[in-house]
Amino acid sequence: MSGQISSGKLLTIDGLIRLGHYTIFLCITTEFLVLSQLGNMFFMVYAGAAPTIKTCGSHKFGPTMSSSDICEQIYTLDGNETCKHELEYDFVSMNVEFEYICHNSKYVKHSISIQMLGAVIGSLIFGQISDLYGRKPTLLFCVSGCVLFGLISSFSKDLLTATIYRTIIGLFNGGQIATMFVYVVEMLPKRDRVWITTLISFSPNVILLAAMAYYSQNWRHLAIVISVATSPAILLCMFVTSSLPINENLSYESPRWLVQRGRIEEAHHVLKQITRWNGRNDISSDMIDEVIDAEKLILREKRNRKNYYIYHLFHTRQLTTYILVLSYSFLAASMINYGMLFSMEKLPGSIYTNNIMLGLIRYSVNIISSFTDYTQRWFGRRVAHTKQSLFDLLPLILGLGVELEIISRIATLMAFAMMSQVYIITGMSGNELFPTPLRSMCFSFLQVIGRIAVVFAPQLFFLADLWTPAPFVALILFALSDLVFYLIFIPETKDQPLPERLPTTAGSNLQNLRLKN
Repeated sequence: MSGQISSGKLLTIDGLIRLGHYTIFLCITTEFLVLSQLGNMFFMVYAGAAPTIKTCGSHKFGPTMSSSDICEQIYTLDGNETCKHELEYDFVSMNVEFEYICHNSKYVKHSISIQMLGAVIGSLIFGQISDLYGRKPTLLFCVSGCVLFGLISSFSKDLLTATIYRTIIGLFNGGQIATMFVYVVEMLPKRDRVWITTLISFSPNVILLAAMAYYSQNWRHLAIVISVATSPAILLCMFVTSSLPINENLSYESPRWLVQRGRIEEAHHVLKQITRWNGRNDISSDMIDEVIDAEKLILREKRNRKNYYIYHLFHTRQLTTYILVLSYSFLAASMINYGMLFSMEKLPGSIYTNNIMLGLIRYSVNIISSFTDYTQRWFGRRVAHTKQSLFDLLPLILGLGVELEIISRIATLMAFAMMSQVYIITGMSGNELFPTPLRSMCFSFLQVIGRIAVVFAPQLFFLADLWTPAPFVALILFALSDLVFYLIFIPETKDQPLPERLPTTAGSNLQNLRLKN
């Protein structure tokens, strides 16, 4: 048969998985999962938004007054008389409902940090669980937990109760994020992973969440809307059909994971059904057996290799420099990204419009950067990182020094949107600098550092209590120092051969890991 593909070319599972109907089904499922992750991760952008205090009794506060100046006057007034506050807000947040204003608003920021800590712990716990018990059941359990506790959290009677429920959601959400990334990489065609994960990502869902928040108008309704809107993910993870040729559950376990766990018959069955669902009738059972045998051989070789641990990331002075600089880059990006994210209400304009603009700018930047990287050889990692860092610095400085609201607003949103590219570029640099045995470990280490920074990021804008411009000065220093460290210590890695081995001595390491210019 002329269309028959030679089995000799199908050396791995990647050779079997191609674009088809199952890929479409997987993309639909992934979109609901990403919406769940984004909705619960960004929930406190709206639920933790501080209102503007317009009056305190008969005392009116001018539009040019800063929030810290207003609060100082309120404390002075409260010392002499009790006055009722008139608040202005776009969204009925926890701050508004539970009356956490001025210095009491810090309790809401502390709540956000605790919730983010839950996400860090959840990613570590459920990442291990998915390796032991499978990607699909872990995803199903985590998204079900997010939906259930999201509904329960909407009935919270106070901030403490809401924090407890939202932290539990953070645990499940962190597990979702960690597990889904691995699952999607293992299930999508190799050459289509980048554009699909760019298309289905946080950026477009930021816009969708803004619309959901606009029509919800308060945090309780938003929690319910997020849970209801993402509940189809549960059904898709358990999807069963009798109207299609497969006549069974369409949400399959990762065949790679099944092979790793020695469940060969299940792996064969899953691959057979996926290829059939994708319309690949040219794939025979013998060809699938050959692929599984090849995967088993690769797995056996990996198990026979030396085990590597976190401390091997610091094996030599050069590797230590790389991991420290890249870790700082992730830390700085998270502090800038989430510090601004959870203080979005401080920007001029509507919180809904700002988030829609953020999503559009961020999505456009990701698409343009991906296209430029693919088509232009000169657009390497150092050029890309420098460009993104400058695009962070200039808007932040401009937004700090310009009084015109619209310029300050757009400048800050531009800086905010650029941070997604810093994550991508830094992650690529780590993958291309570290040898094969340490590559996954390096990426995981950077992710943990970034998530730890997210815990502290909501506290960043408390610096304004000491000096009003202090938070933006801190953001500028993070961006500037990241740019300097990266340019000094990180070499260009685009189109360079990936290092394969970890040398046993520092001297040989410098020889083997040196990248050609």
